Amino acid sequence: MKIRAALCCLAASGLLLSGCSDDSGTIDEPDEAATSAAAEEETEAQAYDPPKEFDFEAGVALPPEAVASKMNTTGSNVQALPVALVGTKAFIASAERLQVVDTATGEALPDVVPASGTPMPPMQTTGMVGENPFEAPLVIESGGTTLVIAPFIVQDAEYNYDLDVVAVDGATGEVVFDVPVELPALAYGGYEHAEAMGESGGVVLIKVFDVYTVAFDTATQSVAWEAELAPYLVSGDVVVAPSTETSSNYDGLLIADGTPKWANKDLAIEGMYELQAAGPNFFVALGSHISLENGQEPYNMLFETATGNVVRQEDRDFSSHECRFDGQETVVCFVRAPGFWMGALDAATGEWIWETTEAEPGINVTAVWHGIAYGLADNTTPAALDVRTGQPTGTSPGVAPYVVNEYTAVADTVAGTWGDGGGVAAYPAIG
Repeated sequence: MKIRAALCCLAASGLLLSGCSDDSGTIDEPDEAATSAAAEEETEAQAYDPPKEFDFEAGVALPPEAVASKMNTTGSNVQALPVALVGTKAFIASAERLQVVDTATGEALPDVVPASGTPMPPMQTTGMVGENPFEAPLVIESGGTTLVIAPFIVQDAEYNYDLDVVAVDGATGEVVFDVPVELPALAYGGYEHAEAMGESGGVVLIKVFDVYTVAFDTATQSVAWEAELAPYLVSGDVVVAPSTETSSNYDGLLIADGTPKWANKDLAIEGMYELQAAGPNFFVALGSHISLENGQEPYNMLFETATGNVVRQEDRDFSSHECRFDGQETVVCFVRAPGFWMGALDAATGEWIWETTEAEPGINVTAVWHGIAYGLADNTTPAALDVRTGQPTGTSPGVAPYVVNEYTAVADTVAGTWGDGGGVAAYPAIG
């Protein structure tokens, strides 16, 4: 097997791409020739929606930042990679830059760096999982253009920490706009990272270092609203955050303007739990010690995003579980542990569609996208299941993707292993 290494980066630190805006924040007119060339290049790759098979012999190695401190060598502890796919391009987020790799050719496009200040220095890790706080950049549609939103923390000459919101054209890798946002000074230390969590109506919700929220309007290229709060999750057009009235309660705020969809809700959650989005209409509290005022002790609770009300509570242990929306109509919940339990929720009704049993276990899930759950059967063999039925698709995918779209799968550099410690590569879809 040969992995084609991505070419050396073409841009040094401090380089800004030619498509960036001026200080007024206006969008430059796109280069028609470049856009046409990019569109022609995209048509050369075959799209499969969803893909069921990938070419393991044609992998393109991604930079080490794509996997740094996101998984251990056994694969027993895996976190979402800081990688987003648009067409055949991979966008890799880190503290100081957004790297862009054309997975069809192996070419590394110029790095994207913030223009308004000095970005945070490269992350130093000891290799422990969880040390890398950076998440995948957010991909949105805006006026017929696919934008990749990458927020950076920057320092000015006085060492003040601020936010820099960069939008990149997903087809060309060129900067569409780059807007600085002033942040309030912290009493101790400074902000270290930011994450674009979701979008509604062109407004992007950005979590800044777990202590601050900035809602950025991509149409006006300005702040729509901001608040001193730490958002937990984004589901549909709502961001769920600690209540501004009672610290133990929760608010559901509209992403568009920050007004309450519901407010000061006592979700009756105590003990060990984790809130996760379950598609655009629901969110879940997953844990093993959740208690209610009436004395019942369910392990899992499903909430309606629009109201914050409990839809269902279940007496089953959901600690260490994850729930992922496939982007269409299904939410798959699973656990990476012996037994490989899996279950699927209808994203519109919240009802269970199916779940696995001890006699018919699921797979170690690595990605869920457009009707397919990808992963490893028996933790060794790449496999794929239909998320509406829970049954195998009938085709071995060849790799177990961590990130996937209609053109590409980002997976381990050694087939049939999980978190082998050798990095990740992008593999083209072939069926």
